[in-house]
Amino acid sequence: MLILSLGLHGLLLSIPIPDFEESEPEAALVAEPETIQVSQLPVVPEPEPEPEPEPEPKPEPEPEPEPEPEPEPEPEPKLEPEPEPEPEPEPEPEPEPEPEPPTLQDRLKDSKFYNYDQTGTTDEEGAREFNGWFIEILANYGVTPDKPEFIDIPYLLGECLPQAPSSASVGVIVDENEQIIDITSELIDNPHLLNSTGYSVLDEQAIEAVQNYPFPDESEMKAYSFGVRVVDYDSDACNPPTD
Repeated sequence: MLILSLGLHGLLLSIPIPDFEESEPEAALVAEPETIQVSQLPVVPEPEPEPEPEPEPKPEPEPEPEPEPEPEPEPEPKLEPEPEPEPEPEPEPEPEPEPEPPTLQDRLKDSKFYNYDQTGTTDEEGAREFNGWFIEILANYGVTPDKPEFIDIPYLLGECLPQAPSSASVGVIVDENEQIIDITSELIDNPHLLNSTGYSVLDEQAIEAVQNYPFPDESEMKAYSFGVRVVDYDSDACNPPTD
């Protein structure tokens, strides 16, 4: 390399350098320049600089998700109170038993059962009723009564009556066993009241006395007629009725 560098340097020194100061330049012929029509080009407006794009807004950070609320504890189920036992229905009061009707003995001692009715108390009415009964038993049973028997019944009220009671008459038919027979006739019953005392309660007492009469032992059906007298009634000695 050194040898090459020395050779180039010697070459440059051997080249002749021209003398610029001694020679004057020749006047050069200069032609007048031609006039050139120049049309002015329209001014092209500089393009407006494109607006710098607005920087994209930084994305807002997504809000941190709110923590899910802890579920409220389920309310404890309300214990429904045990239903109170329905009160046992009060037992329906047993209907009061209807009072037993007063017995005949009770009515015989109570003045309100002594209502006077003169129907059937006269001898004529008694005779007419006796004849009807006589014909009926003869036609249907072939029996006739013998002479009448007599029974006394006590007067139990002890008070004076509006009208003194009359004697009653009762007809009856008994069979061979001394039993009062049932009669289905619409005209008569058995025993059959022939004459009234004037008081229905005393008439019942007279019929009951006939039913309890000790009939004699007979071997066949037989008819009886009874006169029933109310004893122990004294219009002069009885007590006045109480209110």
